[in-house]
Amino acid sequence: TYRSQTGKPVGQLFGLIAERLFTEDDFDENGMLKEGIPAQKFSDMSNLRPGDIKYRDVNGDGIINEDDKVPLSYSNQLPRMMYGFGGDFQWKDLTVSILFKGSAKVDYYRAGLGNDYGWIPFYNGDLGNVIKLANNPKNRWTPAWYSGTTATENPNAEFPRLSYGKNTNNSQLSSFWRRNGSFLRLQEVSLRYSLKHLPWIKSVGLSSVDLEFVANNLFTIDKVKYFDPEQASANGAVYPIPATYAFQVYLRF
Repeated sequence: TYRSQTGKPVGQLFGLIAERLFTEDDFDENGMLKEGIPAQKFSDMSNLRPGDIKYRDVNGDGIINEDDKVPLSYSNQLPRMMYGFGGDFQWKDLTVSILFKGSAKVDYYRAGLGNDYGWIPFYNGDLGNVIKLANNPKNRWTPAWYSGTTATENPNAEFPRLSYGKNTNNSQLSSFWRRNGSFLRLQEVSLRYSLKHLPWIKSVGLSSVDLEFVANNLFTIDKVKYFDPEQASANGAVYPIPATYAFQVYLRF
């Protein structure tokens, strides 16, 4: 029943549940998974190593494949709640306007939906890269024989082990790559001052002159951190949303 799409939202994403990263204790002396640990059929089993992502055997058949994919999210970076609020504050001839906007109940995926090359190190082999976050040894699984300490063999690390080229097992759509894409943005602030009471206004044929300074996208509160939360589905691989500033003059005749 968990595989059924009936009664679920259009665009519901199905994927694997990531339990942790494999450890040395999950493998025998020949480098194969020990008896009792479900086989993961998304790659050649001989390529699995400590530090790769271990998935949950949902149906308990001893094999992890398409049948173990469950509903993960509503859709990639498609919020189920969007909201905004603001107000105008006026004092004599000065008006200050503020507008906030945000979204909630929204997930995005760092990998697993075709955006892997922007996040998984060396995903495209010789055309790959290593982002600064993954370059930090504290954030990825690293074998003790290389680092000199077992502390780097963290089964809950933010990144699996480094591998060269596409790692089919680690690039599956799963809860491992799911993150919270909610945000609150200060969308706009404007300062408007009216000069309508100045005596020379009417003498030049005008009924009023307003001066306004407008600033957009001043700051955002979110958990994405590395790129604009509204562009999280592309891992920031699009032109960024800029902050803009404008000075405007309104003439009324």
